Amino acid sequence: MNDQIRTEHFNSQNNLLSDKDYFNFETSLLSDSDLQYYSENLNIIALEYNPFEQNEIDPEDKSFLKKVGLLQFLNNPFTFTNKTLQLLDKLETEIKNRQK
Repeated sequence: MNDQIRTEHFNSQNNLLSDKDYFNFETSLLSDSDLQYYSENLNIIALEYNPFEQNEIDPEDKSFLKKVGLLQFLNNPFTFTNKTLQLLDKLETEIKNRQK
């Protein structure tokens, strides 16, 4: 039940990702393993994917980007890069806060 609530909350907050409240979803509601999953996958994409080349993106990566709300920004490499880095920062900050 608790996992379902977290998933529903995170998914409902993804609808806000394109407006000024982009990062108002609560990372504190994610489990440690979910937080680590999002952080690791986003780091991999940030390192391996070049949004300026517009190459075909792996379907698994595309699915992940859709899940975190970044897929909609692929047509603008600057916005995509900016939003990706902001989201990585938010996730990493939450991870560090939990380690204190």
